[in-house]
Amino acid sequence: MLILILLTCAVILWNIRAGIKELNEIKTGDRIERNIIEIQGKGYEIIFGETSVRVVDSYKAKDRADRLRIIKAIQHELSAQGLSTRETTSMEGEWLFHNIAYATCGIQQAKDVDLEYEKDKRWYVVLISEILGVTGL
Repeated sequence: MLILILLTCAVILWNIRAGIKELNEIKTGDRIERNIIEIQGKGYEIIFGETSVRVVDSYKAKDRADRLRIIKAIQHELSAQGLSTRETTSMEGEWLFHNIAYATCGIQQAKDVDLEYEKDKRWYVVLISEILGVTGL
């Protein structure tokens, strides 16, 4: 049992380290044009609202680097307007939470992600998002 716990901790720490490296390597040159951002030949529709930004069919972004590039482009737009100070890992964790909910439970509302400009008001979403975002799981 102790070996299993140690292996789990090692995997989590490795994911955190890899995630920090990945965050630092993400290109910031990606831009949203006419509510579309193109990443690796795939277009993602981005809809800015009053309190959140929606990524339509966000479940299609399975690669962490792609999600992070989209989030960085969103953050660029939001910071230019002074609308958000939310951390990248928090947004990515919430997005990943949506992907998991859609893939495992088929929850239709989770196929798009609505990333609040500030943290989600639901405590359990915040908690799970933070864990997923920091660990990169």
